[in-house]
Amino acid sequence: MACNVPLIRVQEEWFPLPYENELFILSRKGVGCEIKNERCNRVWSEGVLVLTTQRLVFMDKREGVGQAAMESFEAPLYGIWNEQFHQPILAANNLTCDVQPFDGQPFSGIIRCKLFFYRGGVGVFLPIFFTLLSLHRQQSHQREARVNHDIYRQVQERFSAFIDPSDPSHIYVAQPSFP
Repeated sequence: MACNVPLIRVQEEWFPLPYENELFILSRKGVGCEIKNERCNRVWSEGVLVLTTQRLVFMDKREGVGQAAMESFEAPLYGIWNEQFHQPILAANNLTCDVQPFDGQPFSGIIRCKLFFYRGGVGVFLPIFFTLLSLHRQQSHQREARVNHDIYRQVQERFSAFIDPSDPSHIYVAQPSFP
């Protein structure tokens, strides 16, 4: 896990600066994020969640760099475990997981991440997220560039006509173009 990953603005929308061979799968607005470490240090924010072939990236919704203590964070798919989805009766659906932080980050020890879905359902996001985790875990021993394209192709094939009208996730059928 890393805090304040580089972001780039493309046509009035913020994106995480992509890594080599990384492909964007989906984005979702109206997501809350709570991060806690073993010492009970806590950070909470609301914003946009982006899922790629390599990582899960959360970006704070406040406009302008420097507005928030945590503008963004990333959780590489290979570093996520103990993922669980919860549907409380009187609260927002949420996804919890454990993430290992990178060296030099403001958190130490295992990080507990909780994502709250405030808008609509999760019928698009969850199957794609769990499929990506599964494919990534199965193919982690292969060359990364090929893995990313294979994962992207498999997700597109499995979910090409998958629609949940109550889920506001935006699926990328074409990759954003960066300057």
